[in-house]
Amino acid sequence: MLNMNFSTRLCINTTEMKWQQSPTAGVTRKPLEREAAESGHTTSIVRYAANSAFPEHHHPKGEEIYVLTGTFSDESGHYPAGSYLRNPPSSHHRPFSKEGCDIFVKLNQFAPDDSHPVRINTQAFTSDEPNSLFELHRHSNQACYLIQLQGAQAFNTQPFDCLLQPTPDTDTAAHHIQRTEVFVLEGALNNEQEHFSQGYWLRLPTPEHFMSAAGTTRLLLFYFFD
Repeated sequence: MLNMNFSTRLCINTTEMKWQQSPTAGVTRKPLEREAAESGHTTSIVRYAANSAFPEHHHPKGEEIYVLTGTFSDESGHYPAGSYLRNPPSSHHRPFSKEGCDIFVKLNQFAPDDSHPVRINTQAFTSDEPNSLFELHRHSNQACYLIQLQGAQAFNTQPFDCLLQPTPDTDTAAHHIQRTEVFVLEGALNNEQEHFSQGYWLRLPTPEHFMSAAGTTRLLLFYFFD
């Protein structure tokens, strides 16, 4: 078991972690939280070497993927960097990568009735606004957004009260926040004492305030509700 106390604040610089070999040749990973060695609730960064493949496997409680680099593939298609994928509970696939890729993966964290596959190319998102929020997914107990900030901006992780104020729906608004997760895709977030650059993963049991760095900051923002 690794980092499974969700009341604990975690700030992990994944760029400083060493890759660990998975049971499959050519596939390595950096585990961030893990319920069991090869099953259960898991969050990790996974690297596929060029021309590597992972055996067919099932997702009892779903799989969520964001492609960080390269192209990730399975039977349903080829997904370049910036792709956001959701494979619902009880789904299965045989993933591979011809050119190699890095992916951010969350396993077995879906609600049982969250049953719709998702395939989104976030590179196609455009906005005339300097600060943008793109909804990737929202369900009764979970929401995921891609956020882009330009320059130094105040950013609050409080659900429905952050800088860009995602509109609550009747499902998510009725629940209390259990935790928030942030993955820094580009740029950086700062508070009075800490600096979180590209590659940082934050798991926050309570809302926090940050400032984005100069330039462009891009974030994956996950909400989990009771």
